[in-house]
Amino acid sequence: MSLGERNIKIAMVSCEPSIISFGFRGIVSVARAIVPSTQVFFLPFDNFYSMLNIVHPPSRTNDSGKLDDRCYYYIADVLSKYDLVCFSLLSSTNFYTKHIVQRLREITNQQVYVMGGGVHCILNPEDSIKYFDAICVGEGEICFEKFLKAFINGKEYVQTENMWFNFKGKIVRNRRMELLKNDFLSTLRHRYIGMDCFVFDFFKRKFCRFSKYIYTKHFGLSYRTIWTLGCPYSCSYCENDEFLHLDRNYAKIRYPSSQFIINEIKEAQKIHPYITNIAFYDDNLIAIDLESLRIFSDQYKKEINLPFTVYGVHPNTIDEKKLELLADAGCNRVRMGIQSANERVLTLFNRNTGINKIKDSVAIISRMTKKYKMIPPTYDIITDIPFETKQEIIESLKFINDLDRPFFLAISGLRIFPNTKLGQYFEKIQLSKEALKYINCSSFQLLRPTLSNCLWYVISVFKVPKPVLKIFFKHIKDYNSSQKLYSLAIFFLRILYLAKHSFEHIKKMNFSIIGGKWTYFLWRFKVVRNKKN
Repeated sequence: MSLGERNIKIAMVSCEPSIISFGFRGIVSVARAIVPSTQVFFLPFDNFYSMLNIVHPPSRTNDSGKLDDRCYYYIADVLSKYDLVCFSLLSSTNFYTKHIVQRLREITNQQVYVMGGGVHCILNPEDSIKYFDAICVGEGEICFEKFLKAFINGKEYVQTENMWFNFKGKIVRNRRMELLKNDFLSTLRHRYIGMDCFVFDFFKRKFCRFSKYIYTKHFGLSYRTIWTLGCPYSCSYCENDEFLHLDRNYAKIRYPSSQFIINEIKEAQKIHPYITNIAFYDDNLIAIDLESLRIFSDQYKKEINLPFTVYGVHPNTIDEKKLELLADAGCNRVRMGIQSANERVLTLFNRNTGINKIKDSVAIISRMTKKYKMIPPTYDIITDIPFETKQEIIESLKFINDLDRPFFLAISGLRIFPNTKLGQYFEKIQLSKEALKYINCSSFQLLRPTLSNCLWYVISVFKVPKPVLKIFFKHIKDYNSSQKLYSLAIFFLRILYLAKHSFEHIKKMNFSIIGGKWTYFLWRFKVVRNKKN
């Protein structure tokens, strides 16, 4: 009898802000290969592409509830039918996961084996192991397969590397394994992208079977994936800062062959034929060597031939030849992190990027955008920074306002990940309740309605004349100062900003940032086609 035929019921549960869940989907493929009946559940606490959340970002903090007791017990009751329940969670969803696990143990009287994985378990293992029977503290593809095979066959599994166990009242801390190498990454199964799963509907307060309408509600007509792992940068606000403390090899850009990722996209197209755009969410795809990008670009044009978006571009790795290759292959938009235009703030963020380098990188992107008639690029900006002075806010606003246009800004409020350098910094200083309210918020898109944040939306839509900016600059205050708030103004400015951003995508018939089941019908009635524009 094969392992997959044994009488064990497994539930894989994603407790993350969306159903993208790249790492989780990879582990689901491992589980399905061993136990094909493994059931998959998604609990998307914040749908990034929901029109409601885009227009009006949720104000929940990381320790406030979106679920009531009835929902917790309902979810726990569904999961109680399984022998092994595996959760994937982030620090922002740790609160919910703990409550679900607590209710699950109450219902089953400790009979279900509960495992945890994901970023929170890697960065906060001492906290996670308190309420899980086992946690994965690194990349899970190899260790989870070893654990699962031993668990099914009733063999010893407590010594599995890359995992910790809460075993007979003692914590077993096994050593971390080496990170996966390129050759091995090319042998992995493709991430799970099927339809045979369930998604929790927060309006209906129950699990619903996944469908093409749920897909387009969350993803629009885009397929979201990552090709590479790792990032050489140690930005103080990012979880990669702590990853690099755990293992310096997280700095290496690792990736499977270009044929591997192209085959994954082909597989996704077979299941979801309405995919008209590919989105690469890599931390730093542009850091791949030129020859590998050339091979990818040639294969992509021949075998996929869809427009694609590259996220996670860093100013230090912008290269005109690489961008030219990607644009020729179909790249129709890039997103680059600027974060701040002040040297001191960049230093505190450990960005190690000079202002002139940012300006040069923007110029390269601008040239490529105009040459290939791409959708305007998006630049990431972090705001609501408690240690940023009034003058530093003004410097950033002036710098961004003067950049080559067109562009859009992805304006995010500062959020703190535990154990990062920035997290440790904020543990040592006292902040007002008002500051903590936003820093601890689960949504990056919720901004404090200050005058400076209103201006960020304005300059994202159009260039503001310098005399006009000077008038507003007189009234700007730093984040910690008492100041007038403009809740209604920032709401309407955000709508204006989103309307223009959406218009630029609709002009290109690109529905990668716009979701909703209506986008499926655009494809169904051939308003949108499966080919490069």
